[in-house]
Amino acid sequence: MKLIILLLLSINTFAGFRDEINVKKPPFNAVGNGIADDWAAIQGAIDSAVKLFGSIAVYIPPGTYKITKPLIAAKWNSFYNRYDQCTVRIYGDDLMWSQGICIIKPTFKDGFALGLHLNKGSVVSGLFFDGMYRAPNISNDSLYRSPITYGDSTCRDTRFSPYSGIVIDPFRHNLPADGGYPQLTSWYRGSTAVSGSTGVRIEDCTIRNFTVSIILSPNGYTLNNELITMENIRINDCKVAFAGCQAQEKQNRLINWGIWGRVRIAFMFGNYGAGTPGHYNISGVNIAGNVVQLLQRYSQGYFPMFINDVFAENLGTIGIWNGNVGDAMTNCTINFLAPSLVKSFPNVHVEGSGTTYTNVNIRYYGNGSLPMLMKGNNTFINSQSAQYVKHIRGTRYLAVDADFQNGFELLLSSATFVPFYFQNGIKKARLQYYAYQGVINRVVAGDIMVFSANTDYAYYGMGQVESSDSTGYVVSLISPGIKSDFKYIVSKYVSR
Repeated sequence: MKLIILLLLSINTFAGFRDEINVKKPPFNAVGNGIADDWAAIQGAIDSAVKLFGSIAVYIPPGTYKITKPLIAAKWNSFYNRYDQCTVRIYGDDLMWSQGICIIKPTFKDGFALGLHLNKGSVVSGLFFDGMYRAPNISNDSLYRSPITYGDSTCRDTRFSPYSGIVIDPFRHNLPADGGYPQLTSWYRGSTAVSGSTGVRIEDCTIRNFTVSIILSPNGYTLNNELITMENIRINDCKVAFAGCQAQEKQNRLINWGIWGRVRIAFMFGNYGAGTPGHYNISGVNIAGNVVQLLQRYSQGYFPMFINDVFAENLGTIGIWNGNVGDAMTNCTINFLAPSLVKSFPNVHVEGSGTTYTNVNIRYYGNGSLPMLMKGNNTFINSQSAQYVKHIRGTRYLAVDADFQNGFELLLSSATFVPFYFQNGIKKARLQYYAYQGVINRVVAGDIMVFSANTDYAYYGMGQVESSDSTGYVVSLISPGIKSDFKYIVSKYVSR
């Protein structure tokens, strides 16, 4: 006991504070000028705080701290050959709206800036993590039409160890299939226990220029990662803003996030780690800039996700959300980037079933007449302010949305290959009129055309009539999912 007291007094003396370690003070002596390598100083401070059972905080004062290795808060027990639980507080002076004061700047592209392994009740706050990921330098329209694999190929993007700002529970007892984080292979060790972190808080942090800004339990083996709160978080120019990895991520909350800049997908579940969805409550998100997709998630058989109070502008698509276990979106406003700016409609505005949308406005800002194609069976409550239309299926005449009384009028009597051509980067097709049951259907500029499969009339994409004459019409802004080697039924959207 006397030894512990003496050690505490020693650390308090060199830290200059009663209850914290200042990484710039002796014996750690971080520089914070953006030139010197401060990894050893900060890691040494974290290691000291971890050994003292979380009673000492690590303070990172204003400065830019270059690190050449990942920072890790973990407690290794060599006697029992395992990681023990640990608690640490690491903080700086940043706030969500006054960021760039305390910057952690990694010089590598294959690890993480900060990893918390088997942490219980730890807190990370007031830090700016600035990585080396760069969004592809392509036009906005190409960005919105890019596949989900798009990103900076020089930065690591593997299933169990993507380049990230903050990782909770990165390790397991053995190397995962992708080999794990290359600099940290010796950290994959110990017992086969599956316990993970609980009660961690990440607050008032900015994370930019990473493949994934924050990811939970990517190792594909450990569980827990529950009661995690991430509040007042600012994300810029990351491929993925947040990624969840396994079903035991329970009661986790994302509160008051700003997701801005070039982001391929805001919330991703299923592509990393074990690939199963956890239980999440996302509340208070502002999306702006060039965010292509809101989410990707399959909840069936696991736990629900609740999204509340989201305001999105310039979004490409909501994406894929299969619920069926009580998933819900409430009190949200979703504005899509105009098709004329993207140079195409999305393949679908929402794909998936089993989600309840309550008090949700989904639209093209300034043009409420363009229909929103919802591919799947979802429930809409007090959300009729935009033209929501379910996908066409199972009829040769008219597919009517029972909720909104909108539908598609069949225009072609047989399937056709669509003869595509491109003009100024816009996919177009010249189509003929066809007689159907003795009626010649005419279209005019501005009509929305829907492409569905010849086999089961499943919806594949849409476009808009650019011009028409006595023999046919030109459809432009065609969804990228429509292919020239596939036969389609082409129908006109009609509002009822």
